[in-house]
Amino acid sequence: MSETKKRGWIKNVIIIFLVIMLVLTLFSNTIMNRSLPEVSVQYAESGTITTQIKLSGSVSANQVKQVTLENARTIDTVNVRRGDYVERGTVLATLLAGESSEIYDLEIALKQLQIEYKRMLLEDSDSLLTHQRTLEDSQKELAELEAYLEQYPVLAAAVQVYKDEIAVTKNKIKDIDDIIEEIDESIAELQKLMDDLPVPAYRNTADLNDAIDEAQDALDDAESATKAAKKAMNTASKVKSDATQEYNSLNAKYEKLKESADAYSAEIEELQAALDAKQQELSDTKQSLVDKRLERSDLQKEISAAGGTPTEAQQEKLDALQDEIDALEELKNTQDDQIDALESQIKTKTSEMESASESASKLWTSVYEASLKMGTATSEYSSASATYDSCKAAEKAAEKVLEDLKEGFDYLLLDSRVEDYEETKKEREKQKKELAEQQAASEELLAEAEEKVVKTMEECEDEKLKLSRTIEDCEIAIRIAKANGAIEDEAAALELQIKKTEIDRKQKEIDKLKAETTSTELVAPVSGTISTISITAGDEVNADTVAFEITMNDMGYTMECSVTNAQASRLSVGQEAEVLYYYWGAKPSVRVSSIKSDPNSQGKSKLVTFTVEGDISDGTTLSLSVGSKGSSYDTIVPNSAIREDANGKFVLKVVSKDSPLGNRYYAERLDVEVLASDATKSAIDASLSWGDYLITGASVPISDGMQVRMAE
Repeated sequence: MSETKKRGWIKNVIIIFLVIMLVLTLFSNTIMNRSLPEVSVQYAESGTITTQIKLSGSVSANQVKQVTLENARTIDTVNVRRGDYVERGTVLATLLAGESSEIYDLEIALKQLQIEYKRMLLEDSDSLLTHQRTLEDSQKELAELEAYLEQYPVLAAAVQVYKDEIAVTKNKIKDIDDIIEEIDESIAELQKLMDDLPVPAYRNTADLNDAIDEAQDALDDAESATKAAKKAMNTASKVKSDATQEYNSLNAKYEKLKESADAYSAEIEELQAALDAKQQELSDTKQSLVDKRLERSDLQKEISAAGGTPTEAQQEKLDALQDEIDALEELKNTQDDQIDALESQIKTKTSEMESASESASKLWTSVYEASLKMGTATSEYSSASATYDSCKAAEKAAEKVLEDLKEGFDYLLLDSRVEDYEETKKEREKQKKELAEQQAASEELLAEAEEKVVKTMEECEDEKLKLSRTIEDCEIAIRIAKANGAIEDEAAALELQIKKTEIDRKQKEIDKLKAETTSTELVAPVSGTISTISITAGDEVNADTVAFEITMNDMGYTMECSVTNAQASRLSVGQEAEVLYYYWGAKPSVRVSSIKSDPNSQGKSKLVTFTVEGDISDGTTLSLSVGSKGSSYDTIVPNSAIREDANGKFVLKVVSKDSPLGNRYYAERLDVEVLASDATKSAIDASLSWGDYLITGASVPISDGMQVRMAE
């Protein structure tokens, strides 16, 4: 019993061991795979790689110049529009003439200063200092006035002399102008006469005489040639007339014979038609005769078969058939006679037609020869007529040349007179120019002399009297002030001096502003395109207001676009971009000028700057295409399959190896060359077969030779 239990236990252990081994064998591949790194794989495929990147953005100018108004002004007109191209110095707008509000404010301030200054003078009018200054100023003015009075007679005389010289010069210039006007009228009359005459080819009479002799000889030769051509044309005309008459006569005979032959031919056709009809009738008669004879023969055979004796009805029928046969025989003979008569007529007409045709054929040779003779005569006449016309034209041309040459004498005479007038005119214009220069010099001297004569003698005497009285009053006031013990008020003098300085400065400021506001034009300081206009006609604009903005085209344009890092990796500085959908003229030239990180993307994108050149304006939106168009490649893989180390770029291919427990998969390195890439895939040059798996992702880093398991 115990031995039996022991063997049963051993048996159970063996069964359990075998089951475990079977399970391990069956699931060993799964158990081992669970411990291997898992990889994602994908096939390599063929297809197209497109590296083009399409972008859009607004063009901005590299430099914009602002045009401002330095002073408050009122706008009269605006002469340009947004988008206009202007050169430096172009008038952009016109301003109303007049002073600005700043000038009004300054003038009020100046008047206030002047009032304060006069008040200070009034308050200090009785001071010794005031009287002394008034005395000094009056004495100085009196000395200058006396010096001017001494020079006045000389200055007045000089002014009168210059005025007289200018008057005389003007009269001389007027006389010369009258003479020049008369010369111009004479030249115009001569030119009008010359316009009616042909311009001679020779500019001197000797050559013109020689040309006239040659023209006369040419005319004589032309007249002789015309006469000879006329004679030849008349001779040719007679020959042509004779040949035409001969041809017409022969051709008329030929046409008559031809008409006879045609008439015979028509009659023969009619007779032949009648003959054919009779022959058909004869044929029908013969056929009827044959039919009747056969019918009689059949009846006779029928009678013979019946015993040889015809019945009464049969006999009557035989007699009737015989009568019909006799009638047909007679008709046949008549038709034969008619046919013979028609054939005889046809033969006669045919003979007559052949005779007429033969005569016409023989005559045709003569007609043809006559036509050739007539054609030759016509050609000779045409040639002679053309020669005559040519000679006649040459004769008329020679007559015209001779006539023009003879009229050339009149033309040369008029031309010579015109040259004389023009020479005289040049001399007068030279005199006028000299007198004008002399007048200009006298006017300059007169202006200088008139500037020195600032006052008349009467004005000087009145002013001298006033100054003398002022000096006497000041001397009396000074003596009184000294007698009363007045002292010089230095503080008051300093205050007056300060106030006078303020007045002078304010006056200079006003003068400067007035000089600036005298201009009524606002001009462009640079060349470029008007990008902004902030004023309109009638506006009252404050100082330092920006009226215009000018885009300086010569400084170029740029455009910025934000792209992904993957897109930026396919761009390079200097790369040309193609402008899309541009229908406003020649496409601008666009190229990449810089690629830098986009500060607003936290490292996720790049900022690409393009340089734009060409006929374009600020604010224009451009659509661009950068990179090459799509190309076909045999091997395209995902970008995630491509790896790179110090030895270059490579992919990991999954290779399969057999084992007792099934297939095992290993990663194998394969060096590749990337031919082109886009955002998701790349074209490579590698030794791959159809169906090869490439590792695109893994649960752990994978290296060459590692055993892996593929994700399900």
